[in-house]
Amino acid sequence: MKKKKQPTLASVTAEYKRRGHKRPKSLAKHYMAGFKASKKFRVK
Repeated sequence: MKKKKQPTLASVTAEYKRRGHKRPKSLAKHYMAGFKASKKFRVK
C-alpha cells in the first residue's frame, strides 16, 4: 500500500495561489494548524 502524501505549508500555499485566493500564505498557515491539530484525535 502507498503512503499518503502529507501536505506542507509550501504545497498548500501553492495550491491556494493557483486557485486565486487573496492571502494564500495566511490561509495556508491556518489550514496547516488545523491539519496538525486533527492528527491528535482519532475516530474510532
